[in-house]
Amino acid sequence: MERANKSLMVSVFVVTYNQEKYIRQCLDSILMQQVDFDYEVVIGEDCGSDATRTICEEYAEKYPQVRLLPATKRLGVAGNWKRVLSECNGKYVAMCEGDDYWRDSEKLQKQVDFFVADKNEEYVLSFHDVMLRDENDNVIEESKTEGGIACSDRTTNDLIMGYHPSTQTVMFRSKYLPVVLKKMKSYNGNNNDAVLFSLLGRYGKGKFLPQIGKSVWRIHQGSVWSSASEIKKKTNIYETYTFLEKNNKDYKNHFFKERVSLSNKILHEALQTRKMSIAFRFYFIACWLFIMNKDFKGIWNIQKGVIYNLIHK
Repeated sequence: MERANKSLMVSVFVVTYNQEKYIRQCLDSILMQQVDFDYEVVIGEDCGSDATRTICEEYAEKYPQVRLLPATKRLGVAGNWKRVLSECNGKYVAMCEGDDYWRDSEKLQKQVDFFVADKNEEYVLSFHDVMLRDENDNVIEESKTEGGIACSDRTTNDLIMGYHPSTQTVMFRSKYLPVVLKKMKSYNGNNNDAVLFSLLGRYGKGKFLPQIGKSVWRIHQGSVWSSASEIKKKTNIYETYTFLEKNNKDYKNHFFKERVSLSNKILHEALQTRKMSIAFRFYFIACWLFIMNKDFKGIWNIQKGVIYNLIHK
């Protein structure tokens, strides 16, 4: 991967698939940005069946800063993410998936201004507040970051261990992308943001910028994550922890413990909902993890839990 254009300040990462209802609002919110630097919009449309690509082609033809990547076959979530990231040539990368949008016309300028300040070199990414809205733009939740860790800076440990911000609020330094993408090459799950921010955490901290207006995280049934069942979400997170355990040697113990806890939860939820193929898989996974941890009491508790669920269902 080559950082080809040294004069380009920001690349805006956009991935989209069957989002014809939302993609215009997403792109308009990016193109309304008031900045004193050059930026590009890199769109990865993943061969959907609706009019999303036609709309993206319209924007690419009308706006010279919009670059729509070619697509001949469906790449899937992970493949599309990696393709778009590898095409981002700016010094910084801002992110907005095709069903989300920004509301602050100075968002990019404010994040770049933060990064170019000499005293902020220790930060690898910046982020801000986000609100949740449904498919009709009705507010579900006014703020995702009020209270707790969500509205505070992230330490390196926070980022690596998975306490990451909402994707559509993030801007990060692109100089670490070649190494990060090399590690992400073997990841094929759906939690690409968690993996990206965890790997970026090796190079610095995350800064919360309260002066930026809230972006919108769209919750709708067409979303890969929002439409997934709870057990599917947990399974995806388990696979993400497995990947991160292999790629963060100093944090292996943390991710191992997370896998132990999550595998047990998935097993019992699968038994309760009678998803027996998932239960069968995670029964052996949970037992193996407890054996690796030399936790024989944990193995006995698994057996008791399985017996209880089978008898009482």
